[in-house]
Amino acid sequence: MSPTAQCYSFPRSPEHMDLVRRLTHEHVDRWLRWVDEAEPVPEEERARLAADDLAIRRNIAERDPANVMGVRFFGEETTERLVRALWGGDRALDRPGA
Repeated sequence: MSPTAQCYSFPRSPEHMDLVRRLTHEHVDRWLRWVDEAEPVPEEERARLAADDLAIRRNIAERDPANVMGVRFFGEETTERLVRALWGGDRALDRPGA
């Protein structure tokens, strides 16, 4: 999972769904607050940060142990295309800051 992932396992009930909904909103609100409060990345560091971000996203997508399920359900070619889409491997537009 990614550094920001959360995974829950519980019996489905209104109480549990309310709890997950509250926790999810708290998590997203915290991330959005951090974005609002963040200092801009200095220009000279942006390319390195973008490359690091791309490498992390690519590793997460390509090393996901569940990719074998995609191969089983959709075949190798379609799964490879889906995995590339997750990390932006077929992106046609320039990346921000590139």
